[in-house]
Amino acid sequence: MVKESSQEALIRWKKLELLQSHYSSFNVFLEEAMSHLGFGVTEIQADIGNFLQYGPHYLMIQAQRSQAKTTITACFAVWALIHEPRARVLIVSAGGTQANEISTLIVRLILSMDELECMRPDKMNGDRTSVEAFDVHYTLKGVDKSPSVACAGVTANLQGKRADILIADDVESAKNSQTATMREQLLNLTRDFISICQSGRIIYLGTPQTMESIYNTLPARGFNVRIWPGRYPSPEQMDNYGDMLAPLIARRLALDPSLGNGGGYLGDQGQPTDPELLDEDKLQQKERDQGPSYFQLQHMLNTRMLDAMRYPLKTKDLVVMRLTRAALPMAVVRGFGNSSLHSYQSAGFNFQMSAPHTLSEELAPLQGVMMYVDPAGGGRNGDETGYAVTGFLNGNIFLLDCGGFPGGYEHTVLEGLAEVAKRWEVNTVKIEKNMGFGAFREVWLPILRKEWECAVEDDYVTGQKELRIIQTLEPVIARGSLIVNEEIALGEDATLNKYPINQKQTFSLFFQMARLSRERGALVHDDRLDAVEGAVRHWQALLAIDQQRAVEAQKQAELAKFLKDPLHHNRFSTKGPSRSNSLLTKRYR
Repeated sequence: MVKESSQEALIRWKKLELLQSHYSSFNVFLEEAMSHLGFGVTEIQADIGNFLQYGPHYLMIQAQRSQAKTTITACFAVWALIHEPRARVLIVSAGGTQANEISTLIVRLILSMDELECMRPDKMNGDRTSVEAFDVHYTLKGVDKSPSVACAGVTANLQGKRADILIADDVESAKNSQTATMREQLLNLTRDFISICQSGRIIYLGTPQTMESIYNTLPARGFNVRIWPGRYPSPEQMDNYGDMLAPLIARRLALDPSLGNGGGYLGDQGQPTDPELLDEDKLQQKERDQGPSYFQLQHMLNTRMLDAMRYPLKTKDLVVMRLTRAALPMAVVRGFGNSSLHSYQSAGFNFQMSAPHTLSEELAPLQGVMMYVDPAGGGRNGDETGYAVTGFLNGNIFLLDCGGFPGGYEHTVLEGLAEVAKRWEVNTVKIEKNMGFGAFREVWLPILRKEWECAVEDDYVTGQKELRIIQTLEPVIARGSLIVNEEIALGEDATLNKYPINQKQTFSLFFQMARLSRERGALVHDDRLDAVEGAVRHWQALLAIDQQRAVEAQKQAELAKFLKDPLHHNRFSTKGPSRSNSLLTKRYR
């Protein structure tokens, strides 16, 4: 082992200084590196390069598939090592394979570009040369236990690693982000990146897999997110990007709004943003091969279409009204179109429900009212006792009340549930028996009996919870037969104040409903939604009632009553159903 002489070291540093001068601009190096790899550089790719060089320390690049954002970033890592050979580059991906491929590209550039000969490692003098741990020449790097270039999977032990440039490439994948719990675990892992790279640059590369992607938390964590979609967004799509759309694309659209249409099969999409790389024919071919939803995700960086297919319970299909325990319309027809949608917010989660289009003039009392209780422990995190109160009338289920109490067996919880049962004068209470094997019932029953007398039953459920909830609620919601008391939506925020601000949303009924998927463990908390499912399932056998037929029967009964007493001699002793002069009916006309 022979160390190079001081004269040789000086020559090596002079060569590096020439490189630094020649490649003062990253895009100059990018063009030469891409040419070395057999590619050119498009205007969009150069724009990504400028963002890497001049952008903030914490940033994220979202670009369509085949845009070469990973290759561009690998070139940037080499350029950064030219300007600071002591720098440490760490590549992290969902699995070690992807990170390994980026590291391989960085190593390949250093070892194969003649211009970079002065940076190549000296294995005989201890420089590491593997893809997992690679060093630039020891004269330039100096003494450091950390390699110049390293790679690892996001689930690997990263705590002992240090970096000046951390490249997080596709750390979120379809596989590791299926459920809220998995996303939370992944988010916690990525929070360590700032400790690993305390004063350097963190660069995220990737495609969001859902609207709840961990990438969507980055702006609030100080990251500048920039998006380069494959097509110019149409006017309808602009809301998907906000201020994250790449300024170059936004400027082009502002100068020529026609770029936002004329593309796609029907001409209702934008035109290609980078036709040199992927022209109209290639984009259409990809959409045919991949399907519209996958194309929107991978090339438009738009999760909304995919999420619409992934989440089957639509809040906009719920009918919203002010409900009481008194007589209600025998027939309710859901409103149609955007004009019928009313907007609400719960813990910062925005959602919509539909006002009724028509209400029957015929009113009748509810045919029954029941309360379902899901004791704490029924879900994976089991820290809320959820309840739901439903009434049934003529083929419609009315959600009168829904909420939750932190904990399970505390006296305040048991008393609160008993008060709910009394307030709504429930006929039946059902308690999920899975947790505690009926212990909750035995503890609660004496307290309930003091407040209200009603039937109490156990309910034992089997099978995957997510599928059960969807199978019960999806057809009822889709047909417009689940009618929600508006007071639930308006008052839910107050019931969530007892939870930490970063957890409030997960306890919201409407958030749970809108974000439930078929994947096991899809929600962090599901207590309120689980209670609603049980309360709706109670009436399932009665849902086949033909509303119009029942209304006609009601009219015939009223006519028969009239014919028996046309002068209303018995009006003070006979209580019949009210008619259309009700304020309830008038409110939603």
